Amino acid sequence: MNLVVNANRHGAGVTSVTVDRELADILVTIDDAGPGVPAADRERIFDRFVTASRSTAGTGIGLALVAETVAGHRGHIRCHERPGGGARFVMTLPALHHVSS
Repeated sequence: MNLVVNANRHGAGVTSVTVDRELADILVTIDDAGPGVPAADRERIFDRFVTASRSTAGTGIGLALVAETVAGHRGHIRCHERPGGGARFVMTLPALHHVSS
């Protein structure tokens, strides 16, 4: 939820959430049309108490908790530049396999 809230807050009013399956993974992509995240910050924004912008009132904990939660489900999250500008966050999670009883 934090990703969607951030996208709405910083995304210039345009937010897109898509869910796809790729082989054994589920990909959740959140796009916004805001200013994006500088390339130098795209990995470190998932560290606790790090914020990419000093002009917003963030604490730097939200994205860290997202990354820790995703990792707890054996997944990962990455930040990219959205084609056309803005930010793209992609969560990759292992798909659940149904086991017949």
